Amino acid sequence: MSNPEPGGSRPNILLIGLAAVAVAVASLFFVMRQPAPPAQAPLASAPATSSAPATSSPASPAAAPAPAQAPAPVTLPTPAPSPRVVTTIPAFEWPGQVFRVKLRDLDLVNSTLSREEIESLLRGASPAEMVKTLARFSADEFTIGAIEFVTVIEGQETTTIYERITGRNIASGVFGRIEIAETRQVGNLAEPGRPPVKYGAKFGLTSLDALDTVTFLRWLTEPDPTGSAPFKAAHGAYVIENAELALLDFTVSIGRATLSEFRVKPMRRAPIEIWPKLEALMKVQQSKKAPEFSADLLASVLEFYSSFEVGELTIGPVAGKGRFDKGDEATFRLAGARFNGGEKAGGAVDAIDVAIKDGALRIGSVNWDGDFYRWPIATLIKVLLESGDLANQPEADLARFRAEAARFTVPDYRFQLNGLEVDLPNTGSQSERIRFSLASFENLYGAFVGVTPTTIGLKFNNFRMPIPPNVRDEGLQRIRAMGFATLDLSFNLEGAWDAAKSSVAFRDVSVNFEQFAGISMRFTFGQVPKAFFENPLENWTALLLTGTAQEASITVKNHGGFEKAIAEMAQQQNKKPEQFRLEIATMAPVIMMLGLADHPDATHVTEAVGSFLRGLGELSLKARSVDAEGIRLLELAEGLEDPATVLRELRLDARGR
Repeated sequence: MSNPEPGGSRPNILLIGLAAVAVAVASLFFVMRQPAPPAQAPLASAPATSSAPATSSPASPAAAPAPAQAPAPVTLPTPAPSPRVVTTIPAFEWPGQVFRVKLRDLDLVNSTLSREEIESLLRGASPAEMVKTLARFSADEFTIGAIEFVTVIEGQETTTIYERITGRNIASGVFGRIEIAETRQVGNLAEPGRPPVKYGAKFGLTSLDALDTVTFLRWLTEPDPTGSAPFKAAHGAYVIENAELALLDFTVSIGRATLSEFRVKPMRRAPIEIWPKLEALMKVQQSKKAPEFSADLLASVLEFYSSFEVGELTIGPVAGKGRFDKGDEATFRLAGARFNGGEKAGGAVDAIDVAIKDGALRIGSVNWDGDFYRWPIATLIKVLLESGDLANQPEADLARFRAEAARFTVPDYRFQLNGLEVDLPNTGSQSERIRFSLASFENLYGAFVGVTPTTIGLKFNNFRMPIPPNVRDEGLQRIRAMGFATLDLSFNLEGAWDAAKSSVAFRDVSVNFEQFAGISMRFTFGQVPKAFFENPLENWTALLLTGTAQEASITVKNHGGFEKAIAEMAQQQNKKPEQFRLEIATMAPVIMMLGLADHPDATHVTEAVGSFLRGLGELSLKARSVDAEGIRLLELAEGLEDPATVLRELRLDARGR
């Protein structure tokens, strides 16, 4: 936070920091409506009674009872009205160069703090005093006319105005609930040599439950040297109704956004301690000089990233429209989105529809599990530590950065996309369109050693693309000539490292061309130590010397495409397909027998290949090292020049039909 101009009141840095976060979640004041007290049951009237004993005589009738007198009315004392003491602050300002805040028309009812104490709190106090003061702050209700929040960073100015803020039930620094009737934001994005781009936003009713300012401030100001403090909720549900955003010729409307909660835990070094270094870095960036990163600051940034968790965030429905440079209008819709933080990090986006002039794009759903950002952050940390750029940093700062880097682990991550459909005009060709679909796509990384995943997965199913008659690509022309009007491909890759066996198994590497053919492979490599994954770039040469290939297999399945390929090749040689196929089935085993020489499995393999060429069904080949440890990768590479030397160290198996 930059110092205020000379002569102005010094802003409270902690309060400004609190306000900056509160801008994202609502504001500094919150409200909860107290339930109405239960209706008091009416007093029951006492039954009529008589104190005279009843008399009777067998010779005469009993005297008529005297009429009962009505009880005297009971007058209940009227409770005295609760006192209503209003503390008013007409206006207050926090002047500064980066942040400026103006507040007007603040009224607090039955506040436990005097006006002087509130103003003193706003002007500035030590962190300990702020926590103590807020801990004894209670009030029945409050209203604020408006809060204006202005930020100016590198010439880009943003103004946010919160209007008609109301609330109740403030107890010991916990603001039960806040409601902001309307929020408006305007700003500009400035780039050198270009006119500023204006943008704006408008939000309807905004509410935030249970902001614990004491917990929030302790997170920012009080360290926990042990680093073992649990997470604690800093606020509850945060809801925004009817948001509208505008940038250039595009507008976006959001029906509703809800964040369930925000949790924090103290850091080993409180954020307030690193503020001077962060402020100095901001000033260097404004001066256009190359920033010099501090190892101590980087360590705090890493710890800060791990010191908070968000709950479930739901957004939607979302709709938008706009115009491109040529005036073509585009619209998009999003059914909804969900995001989760913490241990259950992940999210989903449902039903994305984009429409432009003469084109459309649709995505059925997107799902992911895990915190994706931790992987690139951890990778940058590793590069920075190995680059030597921090060599001149104090050893204590470097030690802290290394410790935080070691604690910054990377979780498993999975991404999945379903139901992609694209139909767009091709700007490079008037006669062809960009048209394809994808049933599903999935990507998996997990079981990280450092920043290297030891489990990987990549899969896409049914990538379909129509092949038009006038296609210009020669490969697609040949596919269409064989009678395929649509390209339909699927691919799968699955691999994992077994730490106990020090082996890597690619369980499936397969490609499938629907209605043509499919091929799948499996590989197993041995002697792959953990050290390889700790630094693959440095240790791959060592792996080449010590690693082994233990087994490999390949399976080919014909889906009807081989017959068409053979027919096309036969036509090119002016032969009938049956004749050409018989020639191949006869010659291929002979050629393979020559290549296998005197290998003990040669006959078995050539017979399987012949059976496959005659039946064009399925062919499976498997190679296994005679030595249980496998063949050294270096020997395998050298054996490419003389395959016979490698074949002698393998046992072969084959099946064909």
